[in-house]
Amino acid sequence: MPKNKPLIIAHRGASYSAPENTIASAKLAWQEDTDALECDVHKTRDNHIIVSHDPDTFRTTGIKKIIRDEKLIDLQKLDAGSWKSPKYKGEKLPTLKELLQTVPDDKKICIEIKSGDCVELIDKIIKDSHLKPDQFVFMDFDINTVIEAKRVFKRSEILWLYEFIPPLKEQQAKPAFEMIIEKAISVNANGINIEFNPFIDKDLIDRVHQANMKFYTWTVNDLGDAIKLRDWGIDGITTDKPGWMKTNL
Repeated sequence: MPKNKPLIIAHRGASYSAPENTIASAKLAWQEDTDALECDVHKTRDNHIIVSHDPDTFRTTGIKKIIRDEKLIDLQKLDAGSWKSPKYKGEKLPTLKELLQTVPDDKKICIEIKSGDCVELIDKIIKDSHLKPDQFVFMDFDINTVIEAKRVFKRSEILWLYEFIPPLKEQQAKPAFEMIIEKAISVNANGINIEFNPFIDKDLIDRVHQANMKFYTWTVNDLGDAIKLRDWGIDGITTDKPGWMKTNL
């Protein structure tokens, strides 16, 4: 069987080693030759797009500020690196514009849109960047945001994200997968990105491909799982350890 080569996607950057969703984690991921960088974005009070997974800053800065309620200048005063290691002290929450400046011309960036009302703002930022439309992959859990992203980002890949409420049982998995595929087809998504679980198999990946969609999954840090996914034809694997994964897969 010829080896499929899935995209290795750095989850919030090289987040196993560096503080997630920072310029440091992005640069480390590129140094490790990852294929793509995954990030999460929110809109600030003054209409900037900032990179953060959570809607507030407490987990990564120790100070709780609701991103939507704060101005960019105040959010970027926070230290988003020290929680990971003293050597990252002073890392700030970057803007999407700042993060895009790190992306090489032959790599991709996968953007999870956390604020559904910021698609137009994101569109302006990416048009002002050095990147081409096919370097962007957009995704969201909210199906309405997927629809809006399809309308605006016509030349980029749009994925529907889906996360299961644990515990996922075998008898629930098959109907859930069918629902995900059918709904993704109904909004003309280019693919699905679902949480890794033990019920993903070759038949499911083939079913998605037969629907002319791509299949991505997150977060995979076990090499054995990644090898199975690769051999089954997965299109993208999101991992906290992109360099290690790419070297060993």
